[in-house]
Amino acid sequence: MVQYLMTCFHHRPYNICQNGPKELRAFAVRPNQPEPNARPLSQILADIEARPDFHYFQDIEWDDDRYEIGYRTRDGNEREIYVDPMK
Repeated sequence: MVQYLMTCFHHRPYNICQNGPKELRAFAVRPNQPEPNARPLSQILADIEARPDFHYFQDIEWDDDRYEIGYRTRDGNEREIYVDPMK
């Protein structure tokens, strides 16, 4: 799914552009989600859970085309890893 953002040719938001809709153009913006052919999150999490020091997940976020996964180890340390699901 492709999302569109409308701006005028002068790269100003439409409501600031003085010349009206004639100067509008659309350009594609990547959606804030993994690509359809990306490695499933369930596989990524299973690999992390298999680590000998893993205790529990603390947080999981999708940002900058990668997963940011925070977890705790059995000895109480906090870990944060970044995973690109396309690799």
